[in-house]
Amino acid sequence: MKILVTGATGFIGKHLVKRLIQKHKIRCFVRKESKEKDIFILKKLGAEILLGDLFDINHLKKSMENIDAVFHLAGGGYVATTFKKGYEELRKLNVLSTQKVIEAAVESKVKRFVHFSSISAMGIIVEKELNENSECKPETPHEVLKYETEKIMDRYKNKILITIIRPGIVYGPYGMNSEILQLAKIMKKNFFVIPGNGKNIMPWVYVDDLVNATIIAFEENKKTNEKFIVVSEPQPTFNELISSVSDSLAIKVFVIHIPAFTFKFGAFMLEKLGDLFKFAPIINSVRARSMVSNRIYNINKIKKIGYKQRSNFNDSIKSTIKWYKENGYI
Repeated sequence: MKILVTGATGFIGKHLVKRLIQKHKIRCFVRKESKEKDIFILKKLGAEILLGDLFDINHLKKSMENIDAVFHLAGGGYVATTFKKGYEELRKLNVLSTQKVIEAAVESKVKRFVHFSSISAMGIIVEKELNENSECKPETPHEVLKYETEKIMDRYKNKILITIIRPGIVYGPYGMNSEILQLAKIMKKNFFVIPGNGKNIMPWVYVDDLVNATIIAFEENKKTNEKFIVVSEPQPTFNELISSVSDSLAIKVFVIHIPAFTFKFGAFMLEKLGDLFKFAPIINSVRARSMVSNRIYNINKIKKIGYKQRSNFNDSIKSTIKWYKENGYI
């Protein structure tokens, strides 16, 4: 089978291409602005590289010549934005690009389409177990736009076999925008503040597990527009995350807890200051609520079609930290 991958130079894309190319011929549709080192990695894996513009229908149609399936991972933008300019960039890179890619796929008579969405499309719903049938309640621009990409899939579900993947918070080697890298940099100062008691569970997923789940969904799912949530099982607590990262760094980290109310109030004030002085705060009210609450996801659906988690949380954190160290990022 010949597969086209968009967003192949990204964190998840590199891992996905590495696995897919073991069984399929892979063509990567790559933006001209992509870094040479990222393109080199894909070439070294044996992938065909096609440079082009996601918003040029002729480029897209050329990329889909003789293609059987498309894995659409391309996206971008600042996910924490609350302003019009950031919103417009998020919309262009996620919603408009998705519309263009699936239009081209349908016109090119591609048989399969795998769309990478996110649990963000469901909104931050806390203290309640969620599955693929749960009502979506997106609030922030990033959440709303992720959900909008899924609504685009609704419009094409009778024209092409669509599979939608909803990953949790993805981490692993090559994850340059991962919260794990940011946590590690902070914790190297031997001090960390956890909001709340840290006993709340969080929806992380190791990139290798996500790739495995995606390939199983691609091979086994025969129903169009099916959605699959993919998170680690069991989901780690905030305390377990911090403990695992500090162990992997082989350092002693002094941890203090601040009351959840204080943290959420501080985030609220930052948000108001951001609105007043036109800057996007790192933490907003929605994000703060998610950091001190249980976010619970059920992955029985992907397990029913054959998915089995291969990683252990502590081991996969260690391998991730090791990669960051070896490549000079921490």
